[in-house]
Amino acid sequence: MGPPEIQGTVPLGGASLTLPSRLSRYASLVASVGSLLMRRVPPRPAPLADEVPRLRPRSRLRPMLGPLRSLAFFFLVTLAVLSLSRLFLVVRYFAHLLEVPGSWWVLPVGVGVDVTTLYPILVPAAIALLLAPVRGHRLAVAAVAAYLALTASAMALLELLTPSFLERYGARPNHLLVEHLAYPGALGPAWGIVVASLLAAGVGLLVWSSMRLRLAEDAAWSWPTRLAASVLALVVVAGGAQAHLVADTVRASAAVSPDRLAEELALNSTYTFAFAIYRRRHSPGFGLSFLPSRPGRVSP
Repeated sequence: MGPPEIQGTVPLGGASLTLPSRLSRYASLVASVGSLLMRRVPPRPAPLADEVPRLRPRSRLRPMLGPLRSLAFFFLVTLAVLSLSRLFLVVRYFAHLLEVPGSWWVLPVGVGVDVTTLYPILVPAAIALLLAPVRGHRLAVAAVAAYLALTASAMALLELLTPSFLERYGARPNHLLVEHLAYPGALGPAWGIVVASLLAAGVGLLVWSSMRLRLAEDAAWSWPTRLAASVLALVVVAGGAQAHLVADTVRASAAVSPDRLAEELALNSTYTFAFAIYRRRHSPGFGLSFLPSRPGRVSP
């Protein structure tokens, strides 16, 4: 018989280690792993001087458009939404439009009508941003963001009410919408109006939160550039001062066919609603109850 094994030893490769030696080896191994984990990663080297110009800039349009960048973004998004709304109606009444000659002009003419509708809405906001002093920039940003939010909410509500209104009256929302506000049942189910109002309010909140941040990040122009842009905006406003001439021009361009439905689809609900109120207000004997008509001015 061989010699008895010594208590507290562990055979390892033909050799035996005592228990304290084994624990010390485990402790040193844990300490080595811990030191590797705690080692700091060296910082990423900065780009060389000749490599800096190769870096892609964040946006080239930001300094070019200056304080009008966010308004241009709002214009493009709103134009796209109005076009999608019109496309939905065209698909809905596609069977009827197939029988109308020239109805394929509904979509391109509608884009022109949308542009004509949006520019008088955005020009006041552009002038407010261009002429705002440096100390009043925050106030101007908040005011313009609130103005755009209310505008987007109203436009969204009118577009959401359009399908049911078009089905009932064969036209987009007009003066009948205002006259029937006291009788919500004439506009459709009450739950539909509530849902449309909630969705429109959600659109307004989304526009408010988005535009408030975007307007604050827009680049600034020099005062000569801002004054020149303001004068240009005022010229645009003066060119559209005769609203009845602009309205008739839009009506004539939207009349792609003698069909009433095709003509209504080429327009947008914001235009038809505003035009109906304008025409009622300036027509003697046809003024709305809350908008007194002006004698001596008759809309064509």
